Amino acid sequence: MDLDFSEEQNMLRETTRAICDQHYGLEAVRDCEENEQGYPPAFWQALVESGLTALTVPEDFGGVGLGLLDAVVVFEELGRTLSTSPLLSSSILAARAIELLGTEQQKSRWLPLIAGGEVVISCAQLEEGGSYDERGVTLDCFDNHLNGSKTLVPYACTATHFLTLARERGSGQIVLALLAADSEGIDARRQANIASSPSYQLTFTDAKVETLFSAGDESWPLWQEAMSFAAVTLSAQASGSAEQMLNTTAEYAKTRVQFGKPIGQFQALSHTMAELAVEVEAGKTLAYQAAWAQGAGCAWQLLAAQAKLHAGETIRRTTKDGLQIHGGIGFTTEADPQLYYRRAKQLQLEHWDAEYLERRIAGLLLDSDSETSIKFAE
Repeated sequence: MDLDFSEEQNMLRETTRAICDQHYGLEAVRDCEENEQGYPPAFWQALVESGLTALTVPEDFGGVGLGLLDAVVVFEELGRTLSTSPLLSSSILAARAIELLGTEQQKSRWLPLIAGGEVVISCAQLEEGGSYDERGVTLDCFDNHLNGSKTLVPYACTATHFLTLARERGSGQIVLALLAADSEGIDARRQANIASSPSYQLTFTDAKVETLFSAGDESWPLWQEAMSFAAVTLSAQASGSAEQMLNTTAEYAKTRVQFGKPIGQFQALSHTMAELAVEVEAGKTLAYQAAWAQGAGCAWQLLAAQAKLHAGETIRRTTKDGLQIHGGIGFTTEADPQLYYRRAKQLQLEHWDAEYLERRIAGLLLDSDSETSIKFAE
């Protein structure tokens, strides 16, 4: 396994960092907490113009055709500056799901639009009181119409389309329903959350489906594969945020003087930061390993789940301990640490929470067909 980044990947990192520095930054993060859109329009346009919305879309369908490891490089940089947008939902998760479940005609229609940023898709999976398990999908799909509700749907206010998990009446099979965001019968209500991100509850009342994606009994496993793909990129995003929080904390510990010396020289704090540094680096490496395995055709979905679980726990601990090291100032809205702290829990819960991930990891380890995954993970 070669985890050295290529010259092209290093250039990709520099390009992403430049876009974030120019169009986002922590002041923009604060501004976006106050508006409905939740991200700067110029930032999204820059992502489109640089080709990042087409990053992992196959070349045959208008994309750049790069791999998951390339996406990890991009999302690690996005995490450093808390630069969020519909990129994960639309260009990673939705695009991957359509690539896996769509017919050639469906892929030819939708993937070029996603790659070009003409279509922005928000994915809706979770339901009230439900879970990430298959049994949590109860939204009714009958005669190409949807009835029911979804919760914590990201960027519903700016999405042009929704890609919604539903259960087909009669067969009981899982399907993916794509419908325009301005369709009749859709009610969107914003939900408050600790990260101040634009999350919505969607209620569907005889909402007409534009395109239905189904692979029969394989629909759910293929959706899980698409979720694994997205989980690796989200792991990288969380690792990027955790690393930046750790760097900010270390710099503060070098300059904050107490009892006649910088607080970073106190053993209790220096040991804590050393432990965090190990955890952050381990999380980055695990995401790289999962992405490399996927690109190399090795068993990778177990690694993806492990990367997501580890990254979620690491960013929670890094932001919590970093906030405590900053002391009272870290909790103030004028300071930067609270921005990372408030988004840590959101990153941990998105795209599989810890409870579901533990069950998934156990299932993959105990599945007799996953022996290759076990050996690779060890």
